Amino acid sequence: MKRVAFCLRGAVAKEGCVFHKPGALYDDRPYVDFRAVAASVKKHIFACNPTYEFDVFIHCWNADLRDALNGLYAPVAHVYEDNDAYRAEIAAHSGGNPDDFTHASHALSLKKVIELVEGTGARYDVVVLYRPDVLLYKDMDLATYDVDACVYVNAHPEGNGDFHFVMSMANASAFKGLYASATDGNPCRVHYWIKNYVENYLHLPLRMDALAPGPHAAQEVMRKLSPRRRREIIATF
Repeated sequence: MKRVAFCLRGAVAKEGCVFHKPGALYDDRPYVDFRAVAASVKKHIFACNPTYEFDVFIHCWNADLRDALNGLYAPVAHVYEDNDAYRAEIAAHSGGNPDDFTHASHALSLKKVIELVEGTGARYDVVVLYRPDVLLYKDMDLATYDVDACVYVNAHPEGNGDFHFVMSMANASAFKGLYASATDGNPCRVHYWIKNYVENYLHLPLRMDALAPGPHAAQEVMRKLSPRRRREIIATF
């Protein structure tokens, strides 16, 4: 049986809020339904890949959700941190552009969750990096991914998505360098710098999988779905 490190990283979004600028993460609005996201992951990733064994790892910027997320995912290892403690560092990696702060923050969380996987000393056949606020409504068939040959990303124009990434453990160890690359000639710019890093720093192909974003496609950020569409999808879990 193949082993998978399933890695949740980043922040859980809040309703009506886009985390773009420093300090925007911790307002008093309610969280999106992260429990429904967990149900979608369990159905469309864990349950539909019965020949794979999953260990969950979490790095999250929402410390108040520690008990809730740990209860849902039972992670092997987890770290919950205050994003504001890294504000100056993240801002430096975002090139001083407040609108790119969230993307550098995301990359730091990617780095930290991969380090959690490496810290176990275990060897995994597949690493899946996934956002904790993206609802999935089609199966991710891991048997279709040639993880040694390339890095996979969700379908998005020109391969510039960031909902999930699928790769080998060796490639994940290299992928964590995305964050550092922002100060090494790879400016942190949305829909550019991840693809540029994979292709021109790691010298690997970046391939889109079959999971496209959209309310009637395969997956979508929870806050972008209408209440009606959310109810329709959640009813299938």
